[in-house]
Amino acid sequence: MNHKALSKWLRAATPEQREELAAAGETSVSYLYVIAGGHRDNFGLNMAHKISAKTLEMHQTTDGELPYVSIDDLFALTERRAESEG
Repeated sequence: MNHKALSKWLRAATPEQREELAAAGETSVSYLYVIAGGHRDNFGLNMAHKISAKTLEMHQTTDGELPYVSIDDLFALTERRAESEG
């Protein structure tokens, strides 16, 4: 698990790619940054699955230029927040 995976993805992506990921996750680019910063832990499994699946697709279509963000990576953000609050 890598709690920085989504942040790395957002830094590597173009604005258009960020919009494409947000649309796939049925959210906004701003909210992706909120999630990446570990400021929200209430995003659902459905959203996490859509984001993860889209990053895998984009990882493959860019020949690895964009990283893959797994569901485990996304929920590592939740665990990190829980640890800091505990």
